[in-house]
This record gives sequence, structure tokens and C-alpha cells, in this order.
Amino acid sequence: IITSAFIGPGTITTATLAGVNFGYALLWCVLFSGISLIILMEMSARTTLATGMNLVDSSIAVAPDNKVWKWIVRIVFFATVAAVCFGFQAGNEVGAALGLSDIFRIPQPIAALIIGLLALATTWIGSYKVLERIMQVFVSLMGILFVVTMLTVRPNWGAVFSGLFMPSLPAGSYINAIALIGTTLIGINL
Repeated sequence: IITSAFIGPGTITTATLAGVNFGYALLWCVLFSGISLIILMEMSARTTLATGMNLVDSSIAVAPDNKVWKWIVRIVFFATVAAVCFGFQAGNEVGAALGLSDIFRIPQPIAALIIGLLALATTWIGSYKVLERIMQVFVSLMGILFVVTMLTVRPNWGAVFSGLFMPSLPAGSYINAIALIGTTLIGINL
């Protein structure tokens, strides 16, 4: 489930647009965010193992022993997580709706409604195992499609390595760079 949260329609759409507009120049963003994510996940795991609490609970636990302050911390965390979840889900739904619209040649608002209803249906399932199986299928299909696309496109490996290890920001790429990092480095998964 966490893997599918990292690589969803928003990430695919963002990466596709970055590739179409800037070639391999922004690959360093994916490498940077991947390494950063590994570090943050490791730190989060250590915090959980050491304290027995997740990041939110451990942050509240170290807050001053004041009920008002602890409620402020809870409210700030809740507002932050709610805003990030809303933005994350909106990005995924927009990306999925664009893909569905293109594949089936239906209007984007109808595709967005279908995707929204499917997302809502998955929450009503209520079974972790069913949701896990659905996500395994989608992540596996995406992985297969990534490999097939790579073999079909036949990338210039010199440009790939240059884009990965020689950071650059071509004119007009700032928003795409932020989006690439933001769609990979997702704090709510911690």
C-alpha cells in the first residue's frame, strides 16, 4: 500500500511531463528524492523502534507537559496531514483521470468522477487484505509498463546518467523539479 502511495498517477504524470519538456535533465530530482526518502524512512523506523510510537505520537510525547500545548501540536499535525492528504489524493485523481480520459476518449470531468467514485469504493471495502491485493496488482502493472516503455523508447544512456548525476535546472523547469521531488518525497507515508 505504501509503495502504491509513492508511485501513483500523480507521479507518473509529473515524470512524463518532465521527460517530455526537459528530457533527462531532471532525473537528478528523482535520485535526490529517492535517497532522501530512504533516509527519512530509516529515521522514522528508528524513532518507532526506540519509542514504540509513530512520528506524530512521539512528537506529542516530547511536547511540554501542558494540555493546551499538546492540543496545539495535535491540531497542527492533523491540519498538516489533512492538507497533504487532500493535495496528494487530488494529484492522484487528476493524473488517473487524465489517463482514463485519454484511454477511453471520455471527457475529463466524467473520468474524474469515475476515479473519485472508485477511490471512495476502495475505502468502503474496509479490508486491508483486499486493498493490499488491489495495490499489488496496480504496482505490478506499473512496474511492467515501466520496463516495456524503457525497452520501447530505447533511452540514450549517456543522457540518462548525465541527468542522474549532473544536476541542472533548465529554463522553465523549476516547478517540474519541485513536483518531481514532491511526488516522491511524501511525508504522510512516514
